[in-house]
Amino acid sequence: VYKGAVESVPTAGTMTGGALGGGLQADLVFQLTGGNGAEVFKFQKGVSVDNIIQSINLLKDSTGVEAVLNDDQDIEFRSTEFGSAGVVAIEVLS
Repeated sequence: VYKGAVESVPTAGTMTGGALGGGLQADLVFQLTGGNGAEVFKFQKGVSVDNIIQSINLLKDSTGVEAVLNDDQDIEFRSTEFGSAGVVAIEVLS
């Protein structure tokens, strides 16, 4: 699980080749957990940020997490739930 005080924040720019883009720099597997459950996502090198966001949002009902591209061009994960169910956790598996 991402620990903000210890690790640098993964951003769309660092995940996809910086400001020039070009797709994901390496294969990525992570588990996304929200108030409704968890799903494992697998992306191959070269996939676009838009495809990552679309994939996460296709399963937002089962996880309780949606993804958006924020003003800084970073992927932002948001809970679709409220209160104690408003949880977002990401664990990079590989």
